[in-house]
Amino acid sequence: MELSDSDTPNAGSSAPGGSTHRYLAFREDSPAFRKELEACEEQARKVHLWLKATVRKVHAYFQAGARFSEAEKAYADEILAFGAPNQAIMSAGVGPALWTMSAALKEVADLSYSAMLNVEKEYSNRIKVDEDAKALREIKQRFAKADERYRAALDRARAVKADEKEGKL
Repeated sequence: MELSDSDTPNAGSSAPGGSTHRYLAFREDSPAFRKELEACEEQARKVHLWLKATVRKVHAYFQAGARFSEAEKAYADEILAFGAPNQAIMSAGVGPALWTMSAALKEVADLSYSAMLNVEKEYSNRIKVDEDAKALREIKQRFAKADERYRAALDRARAVKADEKEGKL
């Protein structure tokens, strides 16, 4: 299937190198391609920095949540400790209410902590900043090696053409 001018993005715009199509301008190494590649790398760097900051904030949030859960359990224990030494409070029907409140708070604390651990695990599995950064570095290295091979092949081709011109002249 061939594309017409109306099917392509930026149809009719003039790209560097004389091509009327942007995607054709990037088929070969060119200043426009380099500029686009640098912009992409800069955007990837910004996303990487944002992800690192987000991961730090999420971990801080989960640590605070764990501390809150522990404090909530301690509060539940304090509720029981409040009524335990005073038999008048416990026998007046308040004891079962204190026990129920304490048990409910502990259950809520356990469930919220468990849910928070599951969310943290899922979050950590989905966002692996360091692994993504390593993969990006490897891709850059492979690109650099491919670029070197391309430039060497291009230089050899130019040399062969120059030799052919000199031999024919």
